[in-house]
Parts: sequence; structure tokens; C-alpha cells
Amino acid sequence: MLTTLFLLVRRDFGVFWIYSMGVAAASQDRKDAARKLLSQAIARPVLFSKGIKCEARFRLSWLLMEQSDYAGAVALLRENLSQRL
Repeated sequence: MLTTLFLLVRRDFGVFWIYSMGVAAASQDRKDAARKLLSQAIARPVLFSKGIKCEARFRLSWLLMEQSDYAGAVALLRENLSQRL
């Protein structure tokens, strides 16, 4: 039982770790690495903390707007609005 819980929490922690690395890359002006990491955080499945994916979509939408990819940013923000937290 404890092992199963550990494996489930580890999966969610992996998404949080990728997200935090993406935020750190964005703050260091490594925008390409940040976009890649945030996209990976969005693509990975989570069980408990679905809010981290919403935050990753929000931050990625800002990076896309800086790159003038407004259609991609709108798609991410619409997906955020359609999610139930």
C-alpha cells in the first residue's frame, strides 16, 4: 500500500519538477528550453495535482505570446478555462 502511494506521488512530483525547471529556465531568459519543459509538464499525466498543469499552460501561453504565436496561446488558455479544478 505504501509503495503504491509512493509511486503515485512520485509521478506527480516529476511533473512539478519539470514545471519548476521550466519556470527557472524562463527566468534565466532560456525561452526555448522553458517552452520545451513546460510542454513536457503539460503532456505528462498526473493524478492528484491537476492545478500544476493549468499553471504550466498559463506560463507557456505567455511564452508563446512573446514569440507572437497568439493562436497557440489562445488554445492553451481555452483549454485552461475548460478544465475543472
